[in-house]
Amino acid sequence: MLTASHNPSQYNGIKLWNKNGMAYTQAQERKIEEIYANRDYISVSWENIGKLSVNEEIKGQYIDDLVDMVDIKKGLKVVVDCASGAGSEISPLVFRKAGCEVTTLNSQPDGFFPGRNPEPNAENLQTLMKTVVAIGADLGIAHDGDADRMITVDEKGNISPFDSLLALISKEFEGDIVTTVDAGLCMDESVKGEVLRTPVGDVNVAEVIIERDAAFGGEPSGTWLHPDFCMCPDGILSGLRMAEIVSRDGKLSELLAQIPQYPNIRAQKRQKSR
Repeated sequence: MLTASHNPSQYNGIKLWNKNGMAYTQAQERKIEEIYANRDYISVSWENIGKLSVNEEIKGQYIDDLVDMVDIKKGLKVVVDCASGAGSEISPLVFRKAGCEVTTLNSQPDGFFPGRNPEPNAENLQTLMKTVVAIGADLGIAHDGDADRMITVDEKGNISPFDSLLALISKEFEGDIVTTVDAGLCMDESVKGEVLRTPVGDVNVAEVIIERDAAFGGEPSGTWLHPDFCMCPDGILSGLRMAEIVSRDGKLSELLAQIPQYPNIRAQKRQKSR
């Protein structure tokens, strides 16, 4: 997969996936680095590399599979902001097929992200926040550039606290929940099963989900893994499941207010180079 994730377009990169949808583990990444460093590979010119194939059915199958995962009451008003990224075509289409009344923002594919920076945070989601209030929407959904993340805006136009949002969705599952060390204590007081913590990174979460047969996992950043669907983080399914909760249980602001609140300060700690 070619992706810059939530970063600006000049930082594009390559991401590799296992056949179960999980990203490559650190051990697999180290093996690739060893192969490259040792030059244990054969170089070929571009015209001799593999083949190109197009699966015309996969989009429709994916949409149908997503819609079948949820039960959303008809007419839920949703604003979807795709950042002009990978979810621009599919995400609005999925929400409409699921029965939502959809208004779109930044849903024309453009790898230069002309509408907003792809990082889904309060600074970049001002238009979404204002639009939700202006049209009286029930929910705002924002994706990052490759649509593996999802952040919500409530009916009052407020971006949802990341920890509270993760705790709210985690309450939906009966088994153990996997999250990262930076997730707040509200997780421990909200979920039904045990909270298992890993180093930051969705691949770390995925490894423990498989190891412990956990029901759900995710990072506070909005990168959530749904093992009942796929081991690849899927921001569109994450958004659908939040829409299902709102359509069933009421206003998002009130649901989030029921999650315990704790002070939480995040900071990066870098090891000094020697």
